[in-house]
Amino acid sequence: MSTSIRPRCLSSVSTRFCAAVDATNRVLLFNGASWSRPSTEGVATGKVRGYNAVSCVAPQFCVAVEENGNELFFGGASKPFLHQADTYFVPLTSVACATRALCVAVDEVGNEITYTSHGTALSWSRPGHIDLYRLTAVSCTRAGYCLAVDDNGGTVVFNHGDWYPATRTVPLGAITAVSCVSRATCAATDATRAAVGTAKI
Repeated sequence: MSTSIRPRCLSSVSTRFCAAVDATNRVLLFNGASWSRPSTEGVATGKVRGYNAVSCVAPQFCVAVEENGNELFFGGASKPFLHQADTYFVPLTSVACATRALCVAVDEVGNEITYTSHGTALSWSRPGHIDLYRLTAVSCTRAGYCLAVDDNGGTVVFNHGDWYPATRTVPLGAITAVSCVSRATCAATDATRAAVGTAKI
């Protein structure tokens, strides 16, 4: 990877496509053999204040989120476009896409913003408050099950279009990352590198 970029987040679809973003509004793409040069993906950098996370479900479908509450769609030959998902300009901390028709982003004040696609209609929901604490990460399975985590050891489940009340059952402090492969298997980590599995609802 280029030494001129320090990625904040990396998302891989396969051995032939990965995307990385950094705090200076740049994107790198990997084609299986080499990384591209850092790019702003055609978006005016004056509208962007540092990417925090990226999620890809296909080479032609990636979403990155940043400090101004914006999210960027990009990938492959598709034309990138920027949209303000969090209308309060709150930093979006993480994003996870289950499919091209479902992505979930979370922010610093406990809000979620859900992207859905119905035919040719594409839209982000208004921010919905789901947690009293700062949401730090979110992960989704291809079946549409998502788990958001916060900086107080809490988890919030999204399933079949509904968010469930936050729970404090994970024996961690500030959860820094989460990854789910099914409703029954998620792993979360904290700053001490501890990890815990979560059961399905």
